[in-house]
Amino acid sequence: MAGIKPIYKSEAGQDQNQIHIPKVKRRLEGKDLEKEFNAASDFVQACTLSVPDGVYLRFYGLHKVATEGPCTAPPPFPHKLKPHNEWNAWNNLGDMSPEEAMNEYIAAARELFPSWAQAYYTSVKDEETSASATGSKGPGPASKTNELELGEIHVSAREGEMEDLKKHLESGVEINARDSEKRTPLHWAVDRGHLGAVELLVRSNADVNAQDDEGQTPLHYAVRREREDIAQLLVKHADLQIKDGDGNTAHDLCSLAWPFLKPGN
Repeated sequence: MAGIKPIYKSEAGQDQNQIHIPKVKRRLEGKDLEKEFNAASDFVQACTLSVPDGVYLRFYGLHKVATEGPCTAPPPFPHKLKPHNEWNAWNNLGDMSPEEAMNEYIAAARELFPSWAQAYYTSVKDEETSASATGSKGPGPASKTNELELGEIHVSAREGEMEDLKKHLESGVEINARDSEKRTPLHWAVDRGHLGAVELLVRSNADVNAQDDEGQTPLHYAVRREREDIAQLLVKHADLQIKDGDGNTAHDLCSLAWPFLKPGN
């Protein structure tokens, strides 16, 4: 959690920065909900190594419901413990709606990482002040809503903004630029499921074997997110023998029967 400003309390127990953090029970909706959920998700994913397993699984299940809806996937092979636990965390949430899952995810992030909440609401206040002063509307750069250091090309890949992504590439922006977690634009496009952006980056010679700070390649991301169409595209160019920091290949992490992931195919 380096770089996150802690909450400083006065003797009276009040936040000296006077930034209001909404109570956990407050429910967001619409664009405000999506914006804060994305910021919370980016931060939590960057901090997975410091999150206890039980808490991680709670975040995992909520994120799956928020982004993909209630679980309809078949259970993975029981001998693959981590994928099976992740599937259970998703499936156990039943018919929870994506909106409810987003709110619960945000509430959990606020409670577990109060310093993130402080930084987030500080940035929101700064944006509102700036918009009021300039007459502009809308959110600022993504880097203002979370502590990940993202370049513009990473943001375009994350959001699947094809025209902006093409402009970045045409202007000579480094296609394999790394963010603060060593993720490339291709990692982000895969993570968010933007097949068109993935195709564009691969055609433009993005490094499909680039590893983030946990040793995971874009193919690892595709497997973890269960994005079969993207995995089928990447496997044509990827080195299937690459292992992440835990010693797992993409095939090792696959909880589904994807024959195209088997080495030698």
